[in-house]
Amino acid sequence: MKKLAIIDDREEVGRGLLKPFKRFIKAHNLKIEVVFHMPLPRLDRYVPWMISEDIVGIIADENLLEQYISGSDRYNGHDLAAYLRSVNSQIPVYIVTSYPETESLINNKGDFEDFIKRIEFSSDETAKPFLDRIFRATQIYVEHYEEDYNNLGKLAEKLALGLITDKERVELNALKAKLSFGDSIQILNKKEMWYSSTLKKVKNLEELADKFEEKFGIDQ
Repeated sequence: MKKLAIIDDREEVGRGLLKPFKRFIKAHNLKIEVVFHMPLPRLDRYVPWMISEDIVGIIADENLLEQYISGSDRYNGHDLAAYLRSVNSQIPVYIVTSYPETESLINNKGDFEDFIKRIEFSSDETAKPFLDRIFRATQIYVEHYEEDYNNLGKLAEKLALGLITDKERVELNALKAKLSFGDSIQILNKKEMWYSSTLKKVKNLEELADKFEEKFGIDQ
């Protein structure tokens, strides 16, 4: 099942934030989980972890250095958001903070959906508009990417059958670029393994089509 992840270096505080999310999920019968996780020691470990755990949204505390472990990357919530958005510009990321006037948050607001005062989660009533917004953004993200994966499969099949149009080939290349997580990231779950395999097949088919065109003058 797809998950939202709460990232906080104070376990008790982070697990406490789970409660309003879980009550909201139960009240609205949502098909998603919310989990807590301590900050990872390196930023480049987040995407493989997110793929493995099917994480589709992040709720990060802004101050992630209160329990800093020597030798780890030094980063706060907005740094994590900027890193994730550099890899996937569509992933929903929200920052939770007790100090919304912090200059680093204001100056980097374009790197995340929004920042939310921690006190807003102190009751279900005050939390509701923010939870509505978070889960709506997550649902839109999931629906768009599910649709993209399905379209990728259909276009790859057309390519294999030699039925793809020039316009569809452009769309196929755009989808490959949009869904790519980069060559350095290990693909861990079944969907991403399928996606990686599909891209390889697409590339091989494109090369084969070029060879046929070159040898026999056949324009796909």
